[in-house]
Amino acid sequence: MKPAINIYNSDLVNGTYIMRNPGNYILSENIVFHPNADNDFQPKPSQYEKYNPKHGYGLGFFAVFVIYGENIHFDLNGFTIQCSNEFLLKQRFCAIIELASSPFIPNQGPSDFGPSIQSAKNCIIQNGCLGQVSHHSIHGNGMQNIKIKNISLKDYEVAGISLNGGINILVEDCRLFGTSTKVPCLSNYAHCKFDLPFLQKIVKENPNQLLEMHNTTKTVQEIYDTTIKQVKIFEDAYLNNKPYYGPFKNNTGLYDGNVYGIVFNSLGVVINDFKHLRDTNTIGNENILIKNTIIKNTTSNGSQVFGLFETTKTTKDISSAYGKSAFVGPVGDMFSLKDSINQYGVFNNDFICAMQLAVAKYGSKEKKSLGTSNIDSYIYDTWIKSNTNIFSEITMNPNDKTKRFYLVSGGDSMNHKMKGNIGLFISQGLHVQIENVLIDGVMNNGIQKNQQSSQSIGLCITGSKDIYSKNLQIKHITSEFSTANEIELVHENVNIQVDIR
Repeated sequence: MKPAINIYNSDLVNGTYIMRNPGNYILSENIVFHPNADNDFQPKPSQYEKYNPKHGYGLGFFAVFVIYGENIHFDLNGFTIQCSNEFLLKQRFCAIIELASSPFIPNQGPSDFGPSIQSAKNCIIQNGCLGQVSHHSIHGNGMQNIKIKNISLKDYEVAGISLNGGINILVEDCRLFGTSTKVPCLSNYAHCKFDLPFLQKIVKENPNQLLEMHNTTKTVQEIYDTTIKQVKIFEDAYLNNKPYYGPFKNNTGLYDGNVYGIVFNSLGVVINDFKHLRDTNTIGNENILIKNTIIKNTTSNGSQVFGLFETTKTTKDISSAYGKSAFVGPVGDMFSLKDSINQYGVFNNDFICAMQLAVAKYGSKEKKSLGTSNIDSYIYDTWIKSNTNIFSEITMNPNDKTKRFYLVSGGDSMNHKMKGNIGLFISQGLHVQIENVLIDGVMNNGIQKNQQSSQSIGLCITGSKDIYSKNLQIKHITSEFSTANEIELVHENVNIQVDIR
């Protein structure tokens, strides 16, 4: 047997620790992830062979540990893995453990994550704690034969465990203590951080290109400088514990989208609406056992973002994955109607919206400065130049062709379809067993009354077959302004035998 591989903080000082060779990996101390602080926590060009922006790392270090080999035993040895406060703030898209070489399968995600993906097989993760992180504690696509045992998870912002397309998965003796109540910022800060590199490319090519607004005109250089200044003011205040009252301030400390405790989903993203009954084309999410596990305090401030889309688009053109059913910026970030207008429906010169519009107007696919931007030219070439009330161009009905745009609702800041806060979410599962599981506390402070985004669900099952439970407890499911249900069966399901003890 090969000797164990001991892991120290020094092994992660320059970036993600990648496990692709068989072996026993053992933590030898608590890990606080704080890589490349001298490069704003981004991979350096000299590291692109290992952390290739075209193969998963386009938005930076997406995980602390990446596992995509076979026969890997990762023993946390009683220690904790977490992100540093500064990395947590500045890298808003990260998991503690990613069970694949990329966070998305090909042709999905808000950026180019590469043409292929390799997933973990025959792996064990056990005996330790996963602490603060900006997205998931454990995430993956297409993994097989995975055991997650005796792990404590806490202070995750989106989900504790989120596995898409897994086969033969065991989650045993785990304790999820809840989503973070100290989320440092609103999602618009992340939009700025991820959009700025696109705008920077435009500025380097021609800093004097103009964005004309009804009461001012700004160059792309001025828009870039304003955004950089606002980001720096906030970062300085947060990291030095100074008062801050600007646009990124998170007054609640809760994530401003929907959150989950554990998600078992078929292969691919879980960002769209509830899936229908699995069929012969459904991949993975089979043979799953979750036992002797506690899921507590799944809490957020689930807030819809209202946007716009073109009534000229047909149903065939529309997909809700990363902005194709709404106007978005270069990384799938919604162009927020509310943030862009004053009380009269006139453009209010919001610097974040101006940044998105500048990228849409001057970005180029060939020069990699456009990203997912799809904002209609009427917005940046006509509306923002005038005192026109944008609502004269908006309908609530996407089939009303007399209007230019329709109002898009029901999505979060990335136009993910909001489904409410959910303790345990099984989406297109097959042969899933739940044994001795406690779901204690799903809370939603979303203010949209009687909306899906504001609902809370203990156990949600959609499009699944053969789901069984034994000794399942669900309690303290609450919502401020919408429904709160212990169990919700959505769309078609077959052979569901779930009882609450």
